Amino acid sequence: MSGLLRRPKYYFNNKHNYSDGDVIIKVDSILFKVHRNILSLASTTFSDMFTNAISYNQSIPEITLENESETNFENLLSFIYPKDYIAIDWDNVEEMFRISHKFTINSVFTAAKVFLTNKFEENPLLALYLSEKYEFKELFKEASKLVLNNFYVHKKSPLFTKLSINTKLALIEMHHDYLTVLFLKSDEPKNGVGYNKVIELLNEDPSEAFKLFTSSEFTLNGKFTNKFRSMKDITLNQLFIELNK
Repeated sequence: MSGLLRRPKYYFNNKHNYSDGDVIIKVDSILFKVHRNILSLASTTFSDMFTNAISYNQSIPEITLENESETNFENLLSFIYPKDYIAIDWDNVEEMFRISHKFTINSVFTAAKVFLTNKFEENPLLALYLSEKYEFKELFKEASKLVLNNFYVHKKSPLFTKLSINTKLALIEMHHDYLTVLFLKSDEPKNGVGYNKVIELLNEDPSEAFKLFTSSEFTLNGKFTNKFRSMKDITLNQLFIELNK
């Protein structure tokens, strides 16, 4: 590992290896020699950890962090220490939320939330996922509107599958209601996809009818809308399964 100071079996991180540091934090094979007072001020979780830190052979105490990566922890320290600056962006915001929430570092968590609030229009699906996970109700509402505006693109994203079942079902239902209102304005089918074809599929395979309806640009009349709404209410769970295959 270039640029890292060597110690048997471990390497000191060259960015956060302070000569006057009074605690060593081990992440995988990487050592961070840092200051207890700085991390304690930033995080009550670290403050509690340092109370139970163990010193070996009268050296400074060491703490091992499990299930963390050097890069994520280095970024976290770079945000905490005043000598460094790391910008929160779409590449690191999810990890910044996760690690700051895990270690109760409110300053980092708040900075990540500010970024998400200001930039959610650039990546509405990730904003929706994070808003759901961390219970940002207003941001969840605004991000969901943007996801619905381009529903089929977002539905194909692997991130869509990480949303909760309730959120995915709600998006499907809201999108159906939106299309119903939109397509009721006209009675003529478009692109060769006709009313009779969808009615036939409704009787044979409701889930296929649903997919045909929502992926095509044909229009509805009142009779079809009523029948489709009844089918949707009865088979919503089955539609959810089909849509996520």
